[in-house]
Amino acid sequence: MKTAAVKTSRLKTAIDTNKSPLSSRQRYKPHRFNPSIAEIYGIPAALIFQYIWFRSVKMAEGKWVTLSLEDIYKQYPYLGKKQVWLALQKLVNSHRKTPALVCRKPADEGYGYRYAPISRDAGNKFISFDTHIAAQHGIVPAIIHANIAYWVRDNWREKAERLYEYLDPAKFDYDDLQLQYFAFDHTRKAAAHYVSVKKWAKLNPYISERTTKRGFASLLAAGLLKILHTRSRIPLWIVQEKLLRSYMRERLNGSDLENERAKRKKCGPKRVRFFHQPIQGQPETSPL
Repeated sequence: MKTAAVKTSRLKTAIDTNKSPLSSRQRYKPHRFNPSIAEIYGIPAALIFQYIWFRSVKMAEGKWVTLSLEDIYKQYPYLGKKQVWLALQKLVNSHRKTPALVCRKPADEGYGYRYAPISRDAGNKFISFDTHIAAQHGIVPAIIHANIAYWVRDNWREKAERLYEYLDPAKFDYDDLQLQYFAFDHTRKAAAHYVSVKKWAKLNPYISERTTKRGFASLLAAGLLKILHTRSRIPLWIVQEKLLRSYMRERLNGSDLENERAKRKKCGPKRVRFFHQPIQGQPETSPL
């Protein structure tokens, strides 16, 4: 109970809000890590390595940075202090299967240690997730949710784009916003993702299948994911409706669809590029 109370207190401090971690008014706060490092050292170690690498290479131009355990601990409201300490030991101590990734030496002023990554290369593939979900439900559910949500949005966008290409602009008075709205609205059922838990775990080997099952179960219990099944019993995952509405508004270039429609301008016979905004929070894993 004491640990839960401490994490709750840290969550309020880190996020600076008492609202639900999924409130649409909260700013999306992603943390990210290299899945190759996570597969060998664990997700906490991969997260901390990314933080040390960023502080040293990006902010200090490759110089040593002074950090205490408390400094690092404050960055992760969803991790316990023991988890942070154990992750640091994996990064700084060399073993047969896990060579050290970070150098450490006592700080000159006697406060914490000085750290520097051994390599300036942090990789080019990263997994991101929402810290609000991680703080309330755990890291693994947050990773799963970010991944499923990305593919749900991407599948929807792809179907909408195909329909958009076949629409006759003249029937919409050459109103491109109306064209996009119609394409989204009539492909709503495509906002889903087919994948089994076993296959998801296989594609993300840094998380065990058993832990993956618990992560999906946690998201289902919290209502962050819904599950249907195809005739061949393949799971069909759906995210919250408000998340889809938010995504649709982003794609239509406005936080309020009605206001955008009121201010719309005719684009003429030539269409503008469809859905030119990039998808936010893309997890860089292989397509399922």
